[in-house]
Amino acid sequence: MNLRRSAAILSIALSGCVGYEERPVDLLQYEQLFAERPAAVQRAGTLVVEDGVSRGEAEVLALLFDPELRRRRAALVASLGIAENTGKWVDPQLGFEVGQQTADVARPGTIDVRLVFTVPLSGRLEAERAAAEAGVEAALREVLAAEWHARMQLRARWCEWSRAVEQLALQQELIAELEQKLQRLALLRSRGEIDAVELGNWELLLVQQRLQASSLSRECAGLEVELRQRMGFTPEAVLQLLPDASLTELPATTERLALLEVRNVDLATQRASYAVRERELLAAVRAQYPDLQLGPIFQMNSGIDAWLAGLWIPLPIFSGNDLGIAEAIGAREEARAELEGRWEQERHALRRAELDLEATQRDRALVESEWLPRLAEQRERLAKRSARGALDPLLELDLQMALGTARLRVLELRAAEAAATARVLEQIGPIERLDSNTEERN
Repeated sequence: MNLRRSAAILSIALSGCVGYEERPVDLLQYEQLFAERPAAVQRAGTLVVEDGVSRGEAEVLALLFDPELRRRRAALVASLGIAENTGKWVDPQLGFEVGQQTADVARPGTIDVRLVFTVPLSGRLEAERAAAEAGVEAALREVLAAEWHARMQLRARWCEWSRAVEQLALQQELIAELEQKLQRLALLRSRGEIDAVELGNWELLLVQQRLQASSLSRECAGLEVELRQRMGFTPEAVLQLLPDASLTELPATTERLALLEVRNVDLATQRASYAVRERELLAAVRAQYPDLQLGPIFQMNSGIDAWLAGLWIPLPIFSGNDLGIAEAIGAREEARAELEGRWEQERHALRRAELDLEATQRDRALVESEWLPRLAEQRERLAKRSARGALDPLLELDLQMALGTARLRVLELRAAEAAATARVLEQIGPIERLDSNTEERN
């Protein structure tokens, strides 16, 4: 009867175990959900993308659907599960001891049934829970850092794509102007006012411009596919992306270092990692102290039943978890060195980003204030000379090429400045006001 009771207790204990359920991945089914994602976004009312996707909306979509961010959030869920199940009492142990007296085989044997509980007097479980909670904080910081980097990197790539789109539009305008120019030059050639070499140079320029337009078209298509990937949409999704290479507002130069210390997402992640090592060291120190083990003992000896109470306590004489403590101390010192090294890296990275931004701003100012105005003046002088009948097709060709190059360069530098601004902001970290654009604030 007592054995049946013990078996019943064991069955109840095993009934609390978690079962296993297989969950195979069906990529064909996922492909259908992947293709329907824009429509699902529309139905959910998350964003209205039918009138085009702006840069700010694309950043929101990237936060929702970027594959790497979704993977990191799944890892965060795993960390939460670990924290929820850390620091629990050790499961009780149910043991059986069966013996037979050898001196008198006629007498029945002995049976001991023990149920042992571990009472955490050392404070080890609280320290383990604190370490697990710090691990969740570190995992959360990693997700937030990844989300911030994803936003800023998408913003920079959006500026590059916008630059390519604007350059392609300008290139097509230049081609249209050249085609009109060639029609007039062909008329002059028919009159004998210019020779075949002069006309041929303009025709070669037109071919070069068409090749450049083809290259820009290919670049636009590649960048757009990349942006769609970052937003979590298929390459074929029916979406209109809206070019935007506007500048992001930055804090004053004198404030950036202080903001870097408190807002940089990678430093925050490293601090959280250091906090985990601190909590793990505390847990290792607490683990050297013994926990109390106690429980009832049911004994059947020679037909006589008895209830006893047992009490056990480990004696930390030889080890005392010295190895675990030494490893935890080493891990903490390594985390400290990583945090200090990360501070140095982020300071240098911020300065490099600032230098890149400053150089781009100088180049853009030089092109807009000197190169373009001088080319415009030169074009006006050449037009006046041509009006007097002094045609110079080669000089006009050189000027036309320089004007096209300068106009394309302006677009390139404006987009480069916007991308460099995003990289500076990426180094500083999230601030209260990210952008003066209304859609961005929304």
